[in-house]
Order: sequence, then structure tokens, then C-alpha cells
Amino acid sequence: MPSQKGERNARIIRLLRGGGRPSDIASEFNVSRGRVTQIVAANAELDRLRAALQKKYGARPNIRLLADQTPIEVLILCDASLHGWAVRITSLRQAATPIRTIGNLRRMSDAELLRIPGVGTRMLRELRCFCPRPGEARS
Repeated sequence: MPSQKGERNARIIRLLRGGGRPSDIASEFNVSRGRVTQIVAANAELDRLRAALQKKYGARPNIRLLADQTPIEVLILCDASLHGWAVRITSLRQAATPIRTIGNLRRMSDAELLRIPGVGTRMLRELRCFCPRPGEARS
């Protein structure tokens, strides 16, 4: 279930794309024009990344079939039920033990993943659903 802030941000983006004026949108949501710009910019960057990944791997790649060298960001193309999935995935590169590829993720133990700030049991469950460790049978 998306958060209220996520829903708000999606509405802001839709209104701006529909021709709304940033100052009017800012007033409607009680945020600054600068915040509207930040929300749109963050979304645009994510949209560019998603488009590049889709072009290379398809809209719904089977992660289990991808090479270990595949960038971790390919997971943003998966249908995760966690709010902020794409941002969470991209932040894995900045972890104390960076996860840059699918291979890095496959080789990490669940205990190692749970030590990364922002990775809790729900995030771990989603990660392993799409990218199990070698030898694990997940449906």
C-alpha cells in the first residue's frame, strides 16, 4: 500500500505533467515551489533510469536468469509491494558493504543484508523473492 506522501508526490507529478503551475500545486499541497521541483526532479531521474533498464532488460526481466554482473538497479523493474522500492534499491550501492550487482546480492547472506541500514525483514523478503541465494528454491 503506497504511503500518503507517495500518493501526494504522484498527484503532484500528474498535475504538473497535466499543465499545472508549480506555484498553484505548491499551494494546494502546502509545500514550497522548491519542494515541488525536487519531487519532479527525483521522479524524472528515476524515470530515465527505469527507461534505460527496460530498454536493455525488458519491462519484467526474470532476475534469476540474469548474469551476476547485472547492475542491482535492474530490481527496480520488479513488482515489489514495498513503498519506495526503487529508491531503496538504488541506495544499496551506498551501503557499508556496497551491493552493485545481482551477483553481490546473490552471495550475501540474509544476516549480512539485515545489517544494512534500511533493510529490514520486509525488504529482505522482497529481495529474496526476486533474487534468491544460489541453491535456494523460492516461488
